[in-house]
Order: sequence, then C-alpha cells, then structure tokens
Amino acid sequence: MKRVMVIVDGLNLMHALAQQKPHVEYIDLVNLSKRLINPGLEQLLGVRYFTAVATHISDLGQQKQSQFFETLRRADVDVVLGQFSHQNQVCESCGHRSKKHIEKQTDINVATALIQGAFESPSKQDFRRRKSNLYPQLPT
Repeated sequence: MKRVMVIVDGLNLMHALAQQKPHVEYIDLVNLSKRLINPGLEQLLGVRYFTAVATHISDLGQQKQSQFFETLRRADVDVVLGQFSHQNQVCESCGHRSKKHIEKQTDINVATALIQGAFESPSKQDFRRRKSNLYPQLPT
C-alpha cells in the first residue's frame, strides 16, 4: 500500500481562498485529503500545514490565527510554523517609507518535510508528527 502525507502551503491556500471563495473560512483538510486518496491503494499518514505566524497583524487577527491553528491541531493536522520578517522600503517617487512583511521558512520547511518523508519509515514520521503538535500556543 502506498503511504501518503499531504503537505499544505497554508499561506498560498488562504490567499487563494480569500480571492476566490472569501466566504470560506475553514476547510477540513483531513477529510479533503481522505477524499483525494484511493483508500484501497493508499494510506493517509497525515496532513501537515505549513505557514507563518503573522505578528504584524492586529491583536484580533493574531487571536483568530491562533484559534485557527488550534482548530487544525484538534483535527489532527500537524501545524508547522515559520515566521515573518520585514524589509524597509522607500518609494522612489515620493520617498514614503514603509515596511514590507515577508514570510520566511515555510518553503524550506516544506522542502525539508518532503525530503525527510521520502527517506523515513512511517513509524518515525508518525512520532515526529505527534511531537510537532506540541508547539506552544501563540500569544493572544
């Protein structure tokens, strides 16, 4: 039986939903993944959701993000967190200064998970998935 680990780039998913389906706030990733595999030929090992903690948004936004991550964890989704950094920008026309927020680590975390998943035994993957669900709560 083939083993399947579903990898989700959370920021890309959320941006696509915001643009195409703004009324959708949550997708049951585990049930969606189960519908995408062939149960007779494939075994779902788990779902890993890669994203970054948005510390540059409002307190309410951070609270909603924290609640969303907890909802995913309760659904047995492994949430892997990167971070945002910022870059100072200056408008060439008017000289206005602003900060551009740039997500970091998600692509590297996804690539690392893909490579590790190709070489690890299922029992080791399951252990790491359970262990990574122990990430601390985001501050509210």
